[in-house]
Amino acid sequence: MSFLIYILTQILYIILEQYIKFKIANVILITIFILQTIILHKLFIKTQPSNIRSGNFTIKLYIALAIVGSFLLAEIGFLRFISPGLFNTKMTFNNLGSLFFATIFFPIYEELITRGMILNMLNKRFSFPVANVFQAIIFSILHFSLHMILLYFVFGLILGIVKKNLNIYYCILIHVLINMCVFLLSTQIVNLHLPNIPDYFFLIIGFIFLIVTLYVTLNINKFIDKCSGLNQE
Repeated sequence: MSFLIYILTQILYIILEQYIKFKIANVILITIFILQTIILHKLFIKTQPSNIRSGNFTIKLYIALAIVGSFLLAEIGFLRFISPGLFNTKMTFNNLGSLFFATIFFPIYEELITRGMILNMLNKRFSFPVANVFQAIIFSILHFSLHMILLYFVFGLILGIVKKNLNIYYCILIHVLINMCVFLLSTQIVNLHLPNIPDYFFLIIGFIFLIVTLYVTLNINKFIDKCSGLNQE
């Protein structure tokens, strides 16, 4: 049902954008988004109320921000390798509606569906690694981008581990911040002047920071325990 709502929302967005004044379309879709988010959040809390863990907020926030920074650098490296002109060509940016949907609407909605509903459902039938792989596959397919599908798949895996070890709200934070940074860079609201460096250099950078991201993600609990121990001393 969540899949159907998600697909219908995207179709509705396209229809409203084409045939209705954009400001009106934004108001309608933002209203739908708020209602759907409330419903999905309530469903998620019912299915896994213990997912919200208390304590060590500062440490967990630092870990989340470290994941954001390292994965963002990895994504910039891969994007620069795959689409060399992406950060040098200004994309269309008409209004704040585009910013809202790209950086707030879709990240929150995708997290509540994939890491929330779908991962919980799959984890009841399969072990976490298997469930996480399946939800990451679904997440990557939903982006309809063949040249970036592997990166989306890895991002989905990372967020699944974050959700397991922290909670879904950190997944939303990471997803929102990364989408916002990529959006601002690709629209050149924030100018990123990349020198004329061979493309393979950016590919190497991408792999290095992807490994860093995976290392941080796979050792979340170890970092929390270590930092908590230092704070107690």
